[in-house]
Amino acid sequence: MLDIFIITSTVLGCFTTILAVKLMILGRARFTMDIEIILDHTKLNREDFVNFLEKNNFDASLSDLEGLDEKSQCTFFYRKGMFRIDIKGVYSDLEKESINMPIEGIYNDIKLKIDNPVNIVLFKHKFGSEQDYEDALAVFIW
Repeated sequence: MLDIFIITSTVLGCFTTILAVKLMILGRARFTMDIEIILDHTKLNREDFVNFLEKNNFDASLSDLEGLDEKSQCTFFYRKGMFRIDIKGVYSDLEKESINMPIEGIYNDIKLKIDNPVNIVLFKHKFGSEQDYEDALAVFIW
């Protein structure tokens, strides 16, 4: 899963991951079936991005990105398993901060931009499930 994230980071450039991937990079072991990415949707070349996803075995079309125009999330499913990528644009000040003030995480000697720990805790409290509170606590202790 993180390998797909690394490939995606090469294509998108300006983004930050949220939730489970950041937690894994920060050292919290956790099972997940998705990568969630915040990106500056105003700078995204949609056609290139859809072509990239298709080339990497994801179901994708330009109409799948309409959620960005509606300030919502877009989901792309991997054809060879249950994995998915969830993408959302920069819709709030918290998301702008996530894009503008990331920290660098390292996975297999590759530097990745991830959200800063304070924003992770804020996002986790925003969603509010028991798993989210446990994740927020793990990041806070980190």
